[in-house]
Amino acid sequence: MKDATVTTDNLNGRSSASSSGESLAKFPLNATVSYIKDVGNDWSMIEYDGKILYAATNYLKVS
Repeated sequence: MKDATVTTDNLNGRSSASSSGESLAKFPLNATVSYIKDVGNDWSMIEYDGKILYAATNYLKVS
């Protein structure tokens, strides 16, 4: 699994790959999350604190 850095403040970690998915976490600028994969439509699957979440790909910089 790769690390990804959040490139905006207050990025939502959502329950599904959609802006209508419930926000389960908020990540500050420069937070590090575990990047799992791109799931299409500008969304990525990530892991944080043992939870599988979805975040907008445009705001993640994968290292």
